[in-house]
Amino acid sequence: AMGQIFVVNSTHALMQYDNKSFKVAGVYENMPVNSTQRYDCILPMASYLANKRSFSQWTVNHLRLYVQLQKDVNIDQFNAKIKNMIKENDKTVTSDAFLQPYLDMHLYSDYRNGKLVGGRIDYVRMFIIVAVFIILIASINFMNLSTARSTQRAREIGIRKAVGAHKTILIGQFMGESLLMTMFSAILALIMVILVLPPFSDLINQTLTTDLFSIEILLIFFGIAIVTGLLAGSYPAFFLSNFNPVIVLRGTFTPGSGSSQLRRVLVVFQFGLSILLIIGTLTVYEQIEYMRNKDLGIDRDNLVYMRLEGAAKRQYEAFRRELLQQPGIVGVTSTGHNPLRVTSTGTNAMWAGRDPNSEHIFHRLQANYDVVNTLDMALVHGREFSRVLL
Repeated sequence: AMGQIFVVNSTHALMQYDNKSFKVAGVYENMPVNSTQRYDCILPMASYLANKRSFSQWTVNHLRLYVQLQKDVNIDQFNAKIKNMIKENDKTVTSDAFLQPYLDMHLYSDYRNGKLVGGRIDYVRMFIIVAVFIILIASINFMNLSTARSTQRAREIGIRKAVGAHKTILIGQFMGESLLMTMFSAILALIMVILVLPPFSDLINQTLTTDLFSIEILLIFFGIAIVTGLLAGSYPAFFLSNFNPVIVLRGTFTPGSGSSQLRRVLVVFQFGLSILLIIGTLTVYEQIEYMRNKDLGIDRDNLVYMRLEGAAKRQYEAFRRELLQQPGIVGVTSTGHNPLRVTSTGTNAMWAGRDPNSEHIFHRLQANYDVVNTLDMALVHGREFSRVLL
């Protein structure tokens, strides 16, 4: 591929690459499917900016700037130095400049006024909490079942103690049984994940992949299984190993009231966690229903969209007229990006009477004619874009 010539027939909103020829100067390895930065090719930007004037303004924020720092540079000290850089070059700007570590971009991406307030890490934490609750419920259930079966194993324990079995040996046996059951459950869960992950990915229309058989993942996975087994088996092991062999062999053994009281506490705690999970599930369901039914200012029920590339984008008007001739299509328009996503903002809008020290962030959407009618937007004042005036 090195040295070959290829032609790009695509026009980006910011850069013109229509029918431009490029020579392959380098080849990079395919990026993994779980990477947030995946490209088919990387093209030069400097010579093909469609609107060079806009890139001379300090308010332009729809591009990402990557800075490679030396290893000994402190990111906080560096941010303190560049904090007022934009304000010093444009007095109308009130926002600050700061850098974010590249490794944090995927999980920590939600900023307000330059301060981190969350991101995808919130979902990770939520799922971790749910997983911990589920493991706790399963562990408590295992403890209750083990202690409830104490009368069935009492004679076995009494005989073993009578022939000289030490308490530590019995504890080791019960802990081993707990670990064996936990490891078996972990292996079964791993097999279920492998079998269920592909159809579940198809169901949610997302590519879910994870390197389950990497050393790090396996160590964490089975480490959690071992800790769970030790915690779940600890109380039953100490409880069963404390049986008095004389009382057991006489046939007068009955579980103590203390163990029954503890089982009641564990059952109440288990039900409390279950109710908490049910409430959380209902809350999430209500939030999803709210988002699905919330009035977003446009009619989404009969609205579909597609990304325009190549000839369809270059000859948009002809493509639009062809679509309008199809039965069932009542409106067609084009926008710079998905109207429901904020991808372009600015603070440099000026009007008479604006306080120069105030900051107003505008979410911008580049749109074509008929955008109001096609999206069924409710106009409070004014009119739709006019083909006569524009």
